[in-house]
Amino acid sequence: MFTNNQKYLISLDLDGTLLKSDKTISSKTISYLQKLEKDGNIIVLNSGRAPRSIKIYYDLLKLVSPFIAYNGAYIHFNDSSLDLEYKFSQKIIKYIYKSLFPKFISATISENNKEVFINTENEIFNNFFNPMDLKVTKGEFTSILNDDVYTFLFEINEPVNENKELIKEFIHEIQGYEVRFWNSLNIGEIHLSNVNKACSLEKIAKICSVFDENILVFGDAENDVELFQNFKNSFIMLNGAEHIKSFAKFITKKDNDHDGVIFEIENFLKTKV
Repeated sequence: MFTNNQKYLISLDLDGTLLKSDKTISSKTISYLQKLEKDGNIIVLNSGRAPRSIKIYYDLLKLVSPFIAYNGAYIHFNDSSLDLEYKFSQKIIKYIYKSLFPKFISATISENNKEVFINTENEIFNNFFNPMDLKVTKGEFTSILNDDVYTFLFEINEPVNENKELIKEFIHEIQGYEVRFWNSLNIGEIHLSNVNKACSLEKIAKICSVFDENILVFGDAENDVELFQNFKNSFIMLNGAEHIKSFAKFITKKDNDHDGVIFEIENFLKTKV
C-alpha cells in the first residue's frame, strides 16, 4: 500500500468525467494515468457504477489502486480482505417501494454482489448496471427482495419536479436514509446518510496515509457534491451540471471529450515541482 506523503491520491468519477461521451478513455489519458500510478500515486476510480462495470475501466488502465463503487457503498482494494461495504436494509427498501410505487415511481433496481433485483425492464438501468453474470430476479420488490443491497434506484413518474419534492419529503422522515437525483434524467437514488463518495475516499486516504493537500477530486454531477465540499483540490468538469459548479473550487478548462481531467492534473502538478 502506498504511504509516501509526497505522492498524490486522485479521485476520478467515470461517466461525464474520465469517460468521453462514447464511454471510452483516450489513449493519451490511459498512458498518463498509468504513468502516474507507476510513479507511486493512487488513482481511485470513484463512481456510482457497480464494481463489475468499474472493473472494465480499472483493467483497461491496469490499475492496482483501490476503487469506489455504488457512490461509496463499496470500497475495493487490491487486497480484497480490506474491502469495505455498506448495505441497505431490505426491510427499508421494501417499505420505500411499497410507499412510492406505482403512484410516484415506476421502474426500480437494487443489487448486491450476488443478485440484481428489478421490477421491470428499463434501458437506462440496463446500460448503467449491466448484470453480466449476476442472477437477475424480476418482480414486485415486496416479494422478490430477499437480501440487503448496495443500491436502490427508481424512475420518477410525471410530473417529475413535483414528485421529486414529495419523494424528498417522504425519505427525509426515514432516519439514516437520503435521496439524490441524477442530472438530466428522471432517476432517483436512495443512499445511506453517512455514506457517499467523499466518506469512502477519506477512508482510503487514511489507510494510505495521504494528506488532504495531496488529494485531487474530479466529478460532474450531484453525486460528487460531497467530494467538492470536503476536499480543497476539487474540480468539476466544464461539461458538469451548472447548478453544482459553485461547490467545486475549480472548473476544468476542457470537457470530458477533450482530456479535461489530465489537462488539470498536469497543470496542478506543475505548480508543485
